[in-house]
Amino acid sequence: MTTKSREVGAALLWRVFNVHVAEAMLPESPPKGEPIDVIGGTRSEIAST
Repeated sequence: MTTKSREVGAALLWRVFNVHVAEAMLPESPPKGEPIDVIGGTRSEIAST
């Protein structure tokens, strides 16, 4: 497997994971002061990965 396809696979998995996390968190309001990023995580979560 090439590095490029591995990166694409990881990106797809990450995107699917974030969608599931976002759906699971929908009933709750996000904590104040935590801007929600486009892909579904908070900025602090993205920065920590």
